[in-house]
Amino acid sequence: MQQLSLLAGADPTRALHAVFLNAPLRDYGLRPRTNDYTLPVLGMAYIATYAQQAGFNVGVLDAEAHGMGVDEAAATSMPHGPGGQP
Repeated sequence: MQQLSLLAGADPTRALHAVFLNAPLRDYGLRPRTNDYTLPVLGMAYIATYAQQAGFNVGVLDAEAHGMGVDEAAATSMPHGPGGQP
């Protein structure tokens, strides 16, 4: 499943508890990216790591780094729709 591979750190065999999303700076679905300059989202990664160490199944989606549009980022961060259940 392609969408789950974009969620770094998530265990696809378990239900997700949370997705930490670095939203795109603009809607790349409307205006594609022209460069690949991004900054890492370390603060978000630290929080996700802490939650994972506490036993939660979490993923990090860096939509800015992937150059995703807003609709694609929303669909990827909620692979089973709102509520997260298949």
